[in-house]
Amino acid sequence: EFRRVLFRSEGKLVKHLGGENYLFRDDSGEVEVEVDGDVWRGTEVGPDDLIRVRGEVDHSWNKTEVEVEHLEKVGAAPLSKGGFIAK
Repeated sequence: EFRRVLFRSEGKLVKHLGGENYLFRDDSGEVEVEVDGDVWRGTEVGPDDLIRVRGEVDHSWNKTEVEVEHLEKVGAAPLSKGGFIAK
């Protein structure tokens, strides 16, 4: 029986593990997360930035990782949706 396990946390991306994989650390420990290119939406994140992530836990036979579906900097101004700006 497959059950979707949601993951939601605030923490930091402390290390780039290669490709789309990063090490995420929060108060409870560390987990590997996968952040697809479109999830960034122009957000730049460094290892000292507190971020909020939301995603789905993915259990494969040899490891657990989180597939991040939403990422935002904590305390950052909301990103605009873009569009036409009259000058």
